[in-house]
Formats: sequence, structure tokens, C-alpha cells
Amino acid sequence: MLNKSLKRCLGILLCIMLAVPFLVGFDEAKKVTVISDEITYVEQNVPMTVEYIYDDKVAKGIDTVEVEGKIGRERIVYKTVTAADGSVKVKKISQNCLVKPVTQVVRVGTAPSVKTKDGYKRVKKKLTVQATAYWTHDPVDASGTGIAYDGTPAVPYKTIAVDPRVIPLQSQVYIPGIGQVRANDTGSAIKGKIIDIAMDSRKAAWNWGRRTIEVYILDEK
Repeated sequence: MLNKSLKRCLGILLCIMLAVPFLVGFDEAKKVTVISDEITYVEQNVPMTVEYIYDDKVAKGIDTVEVEGKIGRERIVYKTVTAADGSVKVKKISQNCLVKPVTQVVRVGTAPSVKTKDGYKRVKKKLTVQATAYWTHDPVDASGTGIAYDGTPAVPYKTIAVDPRVIPLQSQVYIPGIGQVRANDTGSAIKGKIIDIAMDSRKAAWNWGRRTIEVYILDEK
């Protein structure tokens, strides 16, 4: 009976002795010896965002910065761990905002517009018309009286005669190549989509002749 117990104890002891080297080897295979720790601080810009406000009361082509945006600043801390086997691992420890970015706000015009020498202007209506010309300030033979329908002087390149049923009187009209004019005159021959442009001489009016052009009734609200 004693021999059987002794044999059993010896067997267990032998198993333990055989297992120890294996267990030690397993632990050593998983062990990483750190030979270097390095902390790195990185400061960098944080891009600003842009918010757009689309406004149909502002002429297309006009963009206005309502709030000036600013870039931000942040600091990131990294820990670099170098192991005995040469492997390197980088871990981000923290990320802190130093300066908060400011969102830039831009109002963007979407209303129909035309580009003039004074910038973009809102357009109420675009028309294709027949354009003739008359002269009022020629000292020899003006073709007009020099006085517009509304009783004010007909100013060369600033006054046009219109059919009020097509272009309302006192409308501001933009004519490419001429500029912005006022529709404050009429004429017996000006019917439908026809306009008559006041010019400063017979020569200028004759050189103009009769042309098919596009004009823009401006929205002055």
C-alpha cells in the first residue's frame, strides 16, 4: 500500500518538473522589455469650417463674409515605446484644444443678376428688344426736344424712351455697352419691345442704327 502511494507522489512530482521549463518558456515568449519611452508634444492648426447662407434677396455674384473665420490650434501628446526587439509603438495619450476655431459665415446671393461696371445688380426682367437712338444735344439739328416725358432733361446715354406697357416708366435699365439708364421718355414710334436711346450727336445715333439687343430691367428694391 505504501509503495503505491509513493509511486503516485513520485509521478506527480515528475509531471511538475517536466512542466516547469515549458511554463517558463511560454512566459518569456510573451515578455516585452522596454528600453526607451519618449513623450512627444505636437501643436498643429485646426481648420475652420465655413457656413453658407443663401439669400434670394441679394444679387447672384455678391458674396459677403458676415463672420470672419479663424483657424484653431491644438496640442496632441504621443508616447513612443521602443522594445528590446526593436519594435516601436506610438500611442496618442491626449488631445487638447488650445484655440477654438471660429466658423466663417458667408452670405451668398442667389437672385438673378447682371454684372455692371458698378458691380452685380439684381435683375427683375430680361428682354430682347429693338434699340434705336435719337440725339438731343446737337447744336444744329437735334432729333428730340431735349426734355423727356417726365419733364426732366433727356441725358445722353442715361435716358431711354420706352413703351410703358413693356418697360414701366422710371425703371432703371442696364444696357450692355451703354450702362445703366432710366426709362423716363416715350415716343410715338416706340411701341412694343422697342427702345430709343438718347445720344449726344447725330453721328453717334446714326452709327448706332437699329440693333437687336438684350436689356435688363433692374430690381431696385
